[in-house]
Amino acid sequence: MALSYFFIRSSLLEEEDDDCERARKRRKLRAKFNPAKISDQEFLYKYRVTRELYEVLCDELIPLLRPKKSVNGLDPKLKILAALNFYAWGHLRGINNRRCRMLLSKQSRTRCTGEVTRALNDPSIIEKFIQFPETQEDREINKQKYYEKFGFPNVLGCVDSTHVLVLKPPTDDHHLYINNNNHTVFSQIVCDADCNIISVDSSHGGASTKQDLWTANPLSTHMQNLKDTAYILGK
Repeated sequence: MALSYFFIRSSLLEEEDDDCERARKRRKLRAKFNPAKISDQEFLYKYRVTRELYEVLCDELIPLLRPKKSVNGLDPKLKILAALNFYAWGHLRGINNRRCRMLLSKQSRTRCTGEVTRALNDPSIIEKFIQFPETQEDREINKQKYYEKFGFPNVLGCVDSTHVLVLKPPTDDHHLYINNNNHTVFSQIVCDADCNIISVDSSHGGASTKQDLWTANPLSTHMQNLKDTAYILGK
Protein backbone atom coordinates (compact mmCIF):
# COMPACT_ATOMS: atom_id res chain seq x y z
CA MET A 1 0.00 0.00 0.00
CA ALA A 2 2.80 2.37 1.01
CA LEU A 3 4.71 1.44 -2.15
CA SER A 4 1.66 2.20 -4.34
CA TYR A 5 1.25 5.57 -2.64
CA PHE A 6 4.94 6.28 -3.26
CA PHE A 7 4.66 5.60 -7.00
CA ILE A 8 1.43 7.62 -7.35
CA ARG A 9 2.94 10.52 -5.43
CA SER A 10 6.10 10.38 -7.52
CA SER A 11 4.06 10.39 -10.73
CA LEU A 12 2.07 13.41 -9.59
CA LEU A 13 5.23 15.28 -8.66
CA GLU A 14 6.72 14.53 -12.10
CA GLU A 15 3.57 15.90 -13.78
CA GLU A 16 3.77 19.02 -11.63
CA ASP A 17 7.43 19.45 -12.60
CA ASP A 18 6.51 19.06 -16.29
CA ASP A 19 3.75 21.65 -15.93
CA CYS A 20 6.12 24.06 -14.20
CA GLU A 21 8.73 23.53 -16.89
CA ARG A 22 6.20 24.17 -19.66
CA ALA A 23 5.03 27.31 -17.85
CA ARG A 24 8.61 28.57 -17.61
CA LYS A 25 9.18 27.92 -21.30
CA ARG A 26 5.99 29.78 -22.20
CA ARG A 27 7.02 32.78 -20.09
CA LYS A 28 10.39 32.90 -21.87
CA LEU A 29 8.72 32.67 -25.28
CA ARG A 30 6.24 35.42 -24.36
CA ALA A 31 9.11 37.66 -23.29
CA LYS A 32 10.70 37.25 -26.74
CA PHE A 33 7.48 37.36 -28.74
CA ASN A 34 7.07 40.46 -30.89
CA PRO A 35 4.07 40.54 -33.26
CA ALA A 36 5.76 43.36 -35.19
CA LYS A 37 8.22 40.76 -36.54
CA ILE A 38 5.42 38.72 -38.12
CA SER A 39 4.99 39.50 -41.81
CA ASP A 40 1.76 41.23 -42.83
CA GLN A 41 0.74 38.19 -44.88
CA GLU A 42 1.28 35.76 -42.00
CA PHE A 43 -0.42 38.12 -39.55
CA LEU A 44 -3.51 38.27 -41.74
CA TYR A 45 -3.47 34.48 -42.15
CA LYS A 46 -3.12 33.77 -38.42
CA TYR A 47 -5.55 36.36 -37.09
CA ARG A 48 -7.82 37.27 -40.05
CA VAL A 49 -7.38 41.00 -39.42
CA THR A 50 -4.87 43.50 -40.75
CA ARG A 51 -2.16 44.80 -38.46
CA GLU A 52 -3.79 48.24 -38.61
CA LEU A 53 -7.13 46.87 -37.45
CA TYR A 54 -5.38 44.98 -34.66
CA GLU A 55 -3.90 48.26 -33.41
CA VAL A 56 -7.35 49.85 -33.48
CA LEU A 57 -8.72 46.94 -31.44
CA CYS A 58 -5.90 47.35 -28.93
CA ASP A 59 -6.65 51.06 -28.52
CA GLU A 60 -10.34 50.36 -27.96
CA LEU A 61 -10.21 47.19 -25.87
CA ILE A 62 -7.17 47.53 -23.61
CA PRO A 63 -8.95 50.02 -21.29
CA LEU A 64 -11.64 47.33 -20.80
CA LEU A 65 -9.22 44.46 -20.10
CA ARG A 66 -7.50 43.57 -16.85
CA PRO A 67 -4.06 45.22 -16.77
CA LYS A 68 -0.83 43.31 -16.42
CA LYS A 69 -0.22 43.30 -12.66
CA SER A 70 2.97 41.24 -12.39
CA VAL A 71 6.09 40.31 -14.32
CA ASN A 72 4.52 36.98 -15.26
CA GLY A 73 1.12 38.49 -16.03
CA LEU A 74 -0.32 38.51 -19.54
CA ASP A 75 0.01 41.58 -21.71
CA PRO A 76 -3.47 42.76 -22.84
CA LYS A 77 -2.20 42.89 -26.43
CA LEU A 78 -1.35 39.20 -26.24
CA LYS A 79 -4.84 38.48 -24.88
CA ILE A 80 -6.32 40.18 -27.92
CA LEU A 81 -4.12 38.14 -30.28
CA ALA A 82 -5.15 34.92 -28.53
CA ALA A 83 -8.82 35.81 -28.95
CA LEU A 84 -8.36 36.81 -32.60
CA ASN A 85 -6.62 33.51 -33.28
CA PHE A 86 -9.59 31.63 -31.81
CA TYR A 87 -12.11 33.76 -33.74
CA ALA A 88 -10.16 33.08 -36.95
CA TRP A 89 -9.92 29.31 -36.62
CA GLY A 90 -12.71 28.36 -34.23
CA HIS A 91 -10.74 25.97 -32.04
CA LEU A 92 -8.00 25.94 -29.42
CA ARG A 93 -5.92 23.28 -31.11
CA GLY A 94 -4.48 22.72 -34.54
CA ILE A 95 -1.59 23.71 -36.71
CA ASN A 96 -2.97 27.15 -37.50
CA ASN A 97 -2.57 28.36 -33.92
CA ARG A 98 0.66 26.56 -33.05
CA ARG A 99 2.38 29.81 -32.08
CA CYS A 100 -0.48 30.69 -29.75
CA ARG A 101 -0.29 27.23 -28.14
CA MET A 102 3.43 27.71 -27.56
CA LEU A 103 2.86 31.06 -25.83
CA LEU A 104 -0.20 30.23 -23.74
CA SER A 105 -1.75 27.18 -22.14
CA LYS A 106 -5.20 26.08 -23.25
CA GLN A 107 -6.67 27.40 -19.98
CA SER A 108 -5.03 30.80 -20.52
CA ARG A 109 -6.25 30.98 -24.12
CA THR A 110 -9.78 30.19 -22.95
CA ARG A 111 -9.66 32.92 -20.31
CA CYS A 112 -8.21 35.42 -22.79
CA THR A 113 -10.91 34.70 -25.35
CA GLY A 114 -13.65 35.10 -22.75
CA GLU A 115 -12.24 38.37 -21.44
CA VAL A 116 -11.78 39.89 -24.90
CA THR A 117 -15.24 38.72 -26.00
CA ARG A 118 -16.82 40.43 -22.99
CA ALA A 119 -14.91 43.61 -23.85
CA LEU A 120 -16.14 43.49 -27.46
CA ASN A 121 -19.70 43.22 -26.14
CA ASP A 122 -19.31 46.23 -23.86
CA PRO A 123 -22.04 48.79 -24.69
CA SER A 124 -19.40 51.48 -25.33
CA ILE A 125 -17.88 49.35 -28.11
CA ILE A 126 -21.17 48.25 -29.64
CA GLU A 127 -22.64 51.77 -29.70
CA LYS A 128 -19.47 53.20 -31.25
CA PHE A 129 -18.96 50.68 -34.05
CA ILE A 130 -22.44 49.31 -34.84
CA GLN A 131 -24.63 52.22 -35.84
CA PHE A 132 -27.74 52.13 -37.98
CA PRO A 133 -28.29 55.36 -39.99
CA GLU A 134 -31.06 56.99 -37.94
CA THR A 135 -31.28 60.37 -39.64
CA GLN A 136 -32.56 60.85 -43.17
CA GLU A 137 -29.30 62.57 -44.05
CA ASP A 138 -27.26 59.52 -42.99
CA ARG A 139 -29.64 57.20 -44.85
CA GLU A 140 -29.26 59.23 -48.03
CA ILE A 141 -25.47 58.90 -47.77
CA ASN A 142 -25.83 55.11 -47.47
CA LYS A 143 -28.22 54.95 -50.40
CA GLN A 144 -25.88 57.00 -52.57
CA LYS A 145 -22.95 54.69 -51.80
CA TYR A 146 -24.98 51.62 -52.73
CA TYR A 147 -26.15 53.21 -55.95
CA GLU A 148 -22.64 54.30 -56.95
CA LYS A 149 -21.09 50.89 -56.17
CA PHE A 150 -23.80 48.47 -57.24
CA GLY A 151 -26.45 50.39 -59.18
CA PHE A 152 -29.28 49.68 -56.69
CA PRO A 153 -31.33 52.73 -55.68
CA ASN A 154 -32.68 53.41 -52.16
CA VAL A 155 -30.72 50.56 -50.51
CA LEU A 156 -29.45 50.99 -46.96
CA GLY A 157 -27.81 47.60 -46.56
CA CYS A 158 -27.78 43.86 -47.17
CA VAL A 159 -28.88 41.28 -44.62
CA ASP A 160 -27.78 37.69 -44.18
CA SER A 161 -27.65 35.13 -41.39
CA THR A 162 -25.11 32.63 -40.12
CA HIS A 163 -25.08 29.78 -37.62
CA VAL A 164 -22.49 30.06 -34.83
CA LEU A 165 -21.70 26.81 -33.03
CA VAL A 166 -22.19 26.88 -29.25
CA LEU A 167 -22.19 24.37 -26.43
CA LYS A 168 -25.50 22.81 -25.48
CA PRO A 169 -27.33 25.41 -23.33
CA PRO A 170 -27.97 24.15 -19.77
CA THR A 171 -31.66 25.02 -20.03
CA ASP A 172 -34.89 23.18 -20.83
CA ASP A 173 -35.28 25.07 -24.10
CA HIS A 174 -31.98 23.84 -25.56
CA HIS A 175 -33.93 22.24 -28.42
CA LEU A 176 -34.51 25.77 -29.78
CA TYR A 177 -30.79 25.89 -30.57
CA ILE A 178 -30.55 22.63 -32.52
CA ASN A 179 -29.53 22.87 -36.17
CA ASN A 180 -28.27 19.85 -38.13
CA ASN A 181 -27.57 17.93 -34.91
CA ASN A 182 -25.53 20.83 -33.51
CA HIS A 183 -26.40 23.61 -31.11
CA THR A 184 -26.04 27.04 -32.69
CA VAL A 185 -26.97 30.67 -32.32
CA PHE A 186 -28.53 32.02 -35.51
CA SER A 187 -27.17 35.54 -36.02
CA GLN A 188 -28.60 38.07 -38.44
CA ILE A 189 -26.26 40.82 -39.65
CA VAL A 190 -26.85 43.90 -41.81
CA CYS A 191 -23.94 45.59 -43.61
CA ASP A 192 -23.74 48.84 -45.55
CA ALA A 193 -22.06 49.40 -48.93
CA ASP A 194 -18.63 49.56 -47.27
CA CYS A 195 -19.21 46.24 -45.43
CA ASN A 196 -19.59 48.04 -42.11
CA ILE A 197 -21.94 46.20 -39.76
CA ILE A 198 -24.90 48.45 -38.98
CA SER A 199 -27.16 45.95 -37.20
CA VAL A 200 -26.73 42.62 -35.39
CA ASP A 201 -29.31 40.33 -33.83
CA SER A 202 -27.96 37.21 -32.12
CA SER A 203 -30.89 36.52 -29.83
CA HIS A 204 -32.23 33.43 -31.62
CA GLY A 205 -31.34 29.75 -31.52
CA GLY A 206 -30.39 27.64 -34.52
CA ALA A 207 -33.85 26.12 -34.88
CA SER A 208 -35.17 29.49 -36.10
CA THR A 209 -35.53 30.41 -39.77
CA LYS A 210 -34.32 33.54 -41.52
CA GLN A 211 -37.92 34.74 -41.69
CA ASP A 212 -38.31 34.19 -37.94
CA LEU A 213 -35.25 36.33 -37.31
CA TRP A 214 -36.32 39.18 -39.56
CA THR A 215 -39.92 39.22 -38.29
CA ALA A 216 -38.76 39.39 -34.65
CA ASN A 217 -35.99 41.91 -35.34
CA PRO A 218 -36.99 45.45 -34.21
CA LEU A 219 -35.25 46.69 -37.35
CA SER A 220 -38.05 45.16 -39.44
CA THR A 221 -40.65 47.39 -37.78
CA HIS A 222 -38.28 50.35 -37.85
CA MET A 223 -37.86 50.03 -41.62
CA GLN A 224 -41.64 49.92 -42.15
CA ASN A 225 -42.06 53.13 -40.15
CA LEU A 226 -39.49 55.17 -42.07
CA LYS A 227 -40.89 58.17 -43.93
CA ASP A 228 -38.41 57.91 -46.79
CA THR A 229 -38.10 55.05 -49.26
CA ALA A 230 -35.42 52.63 -48.10
CA TYR A 231 -34.72 48.94 -48.53
CA ILE A 232 -32.55 46.23 -47.02
CA LEU A 233 -31.69 43.51 -49.50
CA GLY A 234 -31.60 39.86 -48.56
CA LYS A 235 -32.69 36.43 -49.67
